[in-house]
Formats: sequence, C-alpha cells, structure tokens
Amino acid sequence: GFQPTMKFTEEELKEELSVPTDKRIFAIAQALHDKTMTVEDIHNITKIDHWFLRRLEAIVKTWDKMEQSSLDEMSDELMLEAKKNGYSDQQIAQCLKGTYTEDDVR
Repeated sequence: GFQPTMKFTEEELKEELSVPTDKRIFAIAQALHDKTMTVEDIHNITKIDHWFLRRLEAIVKTWDKMEQSSLDEMSDELMLEAKKNGYSDQQIAQCLKGTYTEDDVR
C-alpha cells in the first residue's frame, strides 16, 4: 500500500518534494492521495521519472476504488489488483466501507 503517514502543509509539501530526504515518499503519497498535485506537478519538482510516479498513482487509484466498496461489493478483480499493488489484508479492511477485520478480508 501507499498511504501518507505524515501530514504536511502546502508549503511543507513542496519543500519535502524539492529536497530528496527520507520524508519525500510520504510527501508524494500525500500529494497523490489528496489530489493536490498531478504526476506532472510532482515530476517538475522532484524530477522523478514519470513511469515510476504513474505506478504510485495507480496504487492510489486502487485505494480510491476500494474506498467505494464494502467487502461484499468488492470484485475479485479489485481484490487481485489491491494485492498486486501491495495492499495487506489489514490495509484493505481499513479502506473498505464498513467495519472489517484483517480476518474478514482473508
């Protein structure tokens, strides 16, 4: 999975993106999850390859799709996509509409 675990202000976000530090990946995650910056915006600041940024964006889009589903509504295709994108059962349970446990997802 690829969730932001830190919360940056807009100014802090741009600063974290512009300087390669251990926090940069969290800034990218926040920008993509919050939809405050496009892949092109992030690329222009970081110079990180578009291909890599698009992969991260795909992971975020999977999260967005999961947020719209309950476990009963979640298709096999979406579950496979989530697993291929690295989401754990615990992360999937937290994302879905409703209250689920890691064991429910398994």
